[in-house]
Amino acid sequence: MRVARTYWAARGTARSALRKAAAVTGRPSREDTPQQTLDPATLEVIRSGLDDQLDTILDRHEDAPGFVVFPPGIGWGVTLFQRPQQMALAFARIGYVVIYNLLENNAEMVRGFHEYAPRMYLAHVPDQAVDVLDRLPRPLVITYVYNFDWSRNLPGATTVYDHIDELEVFTAAYPITELRRWHAEAMRNADLVTGSARDLHRHLLESRPDALLVPNGVDYGHFAYYRETGQIPEGLESIAGRPLVGYYGALAEWLDYDLIEYAAKALPECEFVFIGPDYDGSSKKSVAFDLPNVTWLGPKPYTELPAYLARFDVATIPFEVSDVTHSVSPLKLFEYMAGGRPIVIPALREAGAYPGVLVGDDYEGYVARIKEALALGDDAEYVAKLRRTARNNTWERRVLTLVDAAARAETIRDKD
Repeated sequence: MRVARTYWAARGTARSALRKAAAVTGRPSREDTPQQTLDPATLEVIRSGLDDQLDTILDRHEDAPGFVVFPPGIGWGVTLFQRPQQMALAFARIGYVVIYNLLENNAEMVRGFHEYAPRMYLAHVPDQAVDVLDRLPRPLVITYVYNFDWSRNLPGATTVYDHIDELEVFTAAYPITELRRWHAEAMRNADLVTGSARDLHRHLLESRPDALLVPNGVDYGHFAYYRETGQIPEGLESIAGRPLVGYYGALAEWLDYDLIEYAAKALPECEFVFIGPDYDGSSKKSVAFDLPNVTWLGPKPYTELPAYLARFDVATIPFEVSDVTHSVSPLKLFEYMAGGRPIVIPALREAGAYPGVLVGDDYEGYVARIKEALALGDDAEYVAKLRRTARNNTWERRVLTLVDAAARAETIRDKD
């Protein structure tokens, strides 16, 4: 085992800049740089250790209904807890065994398999040993545009291509020509294709009539069952007691900074609070965050978001209205609902399609909806509507849709 330990230690210094960037932004990454070639003796030791760990996992979960594998891409402990992590946990909660693969130089320092939660394993397996995962009995592999090609490592798997955003969203990390090529390959070869928003789904149907609509969901209990402790969350102490209009998520070019500025100036009695990382530096180009009633708190851990959400008098998603944002299923939407917070958005097709969401058709309408929403926080019927919608859109429901569809796809593939 000394050889293996030396190998892992030596590789621990590689590509640290990529790891640090991914930890802050949550941007998906690909390990296109070739990994160090292992000598046969080292590879044999590492493979033996992985096989032993996998034996233990298979024995421990012999009654599991199935196995789900996520290829390397978005890390686990990134600032923004996103769709892949939420789906992974939801699969585990309904009984599936999940292997969530991480990049080589992952922030969690995982080597081999590490049980993060019941039936939920974080993993890093070297490229030369990745075929050990082929021992998993007919796993379901959940892929995205930036890692679909990894699914070739598991030829016996049922592969899902989950199309979660317009390709332009990923151009900060990858060339659009590559994204289009990867997308086309995934559309041709995936056993199952899903879209996270209605506009995306409609486009998928043009070449994959079997594509499914699988919007984002919510870990309902994480937000609905939060109970106030009386302690004011960090950063809100100086503005407690004033009407608070809040947003959490990435600060990026898809935010409508002019709308934020307009609303903050039109409602000087309100505090506008933003929580999340500055994804692309776009906030620095706006004067909105220089206004006295606009506060940016930076990123906060996912575990702390319910405490902040509970302090919002109005929750908002102030995105620019565009083809890209019409195709976004905002992860935070159902979280806002589960927390029982009145919701105001611009005229976004996907987010505005759900009950209880107040839509402003223009800047004036957006401000008017905020004023209306400020009176709804104590409206029991309205809050019940929000929470009912959230319960109908849990992550457990989303992954059960995938399980059923994958079973049908597997049956069709077996017949062929």
